[in-house]
Amino acid sequence: MSTPTQVEYPRRAAIRSGFQAFIGLCAIVPAVVAAALFGVDMSNAPGWLVGTLALIVGVAMGVTRVMALPVVNAWIAKHVPWLAAEPMPQPDVPAIVDRALGK
Repeated sequence: MSTPTQVEYPRRAAIRSGFQAFIGLCAIVPAVVAAALFGVDMSNAPGWLVGTLALIVGVAMGVTRVMALPVVNAWIAKHVPWLAAEPMPQPDVPAIVDRALGK
């Protein structure tokens, strides 16, 4: 049985989770700006809070699910390697040098 990437690369898992939470937080920016500019009726603050938290969690869950798709994960590994679930394999530099020198 293989080890999950979250266990094998905990720092990468934390970076991916932080990125997903950041995208979730970005989803509420228009509501926060509107509330700041136009004011909000705070008599329904618990409802706003629950709705805001649901939006953040829902968007973060969606981003997490999309990032777990193999085709998206492959694209991330190629174009945004710092966000990939696994590090790119490092080339065997001595073997490359030996081949270049004809050894």
